Amino acid sequence: MLTEDERQEKAQRYAARFQRVRDAHQTELAEDYVELIAKLIEDTGEARVVEAATGVRPAYPDNLPRVTQRSGTVYVNGLYRHGFLLAPALAQEAAKLVLGDDARKEDVNDADRQWRDA
Repeated sequence: MLTEDERQEKAQRYAARFQRVRDAHQTELAEDYVELIAKLIEDTGEARVVEAATGVRPAYPDNLPRVTQRSGTVYVNGLYRHGFLLAPALAQEAAKLVLGDDARKEDVNDADRQWRDA
């Protein structure tokens, strides 16, 4: 039978092992995506990486996603864990921006301004 000190030490070793695994997995998915995208770009030559960034939580303060456009770049952000369900609708909104739906641009810019002012 283990003493209390031995149990504590065993629990700490166990927790440390899992912490190392969690730490290793934190960047694994993002690195995989970057590698896949780089390979696609290399093979097709049709795109280039402009920027890679990360945030702590991919959501806005009001938890509503945004499609915005700045300096010719369209941003689709704030889907948090709902991206699987919301991506088709937001892709349509992004397409409207790219194809020149001026009324939508004004709506999006107003929503983005409200978020920045909050």
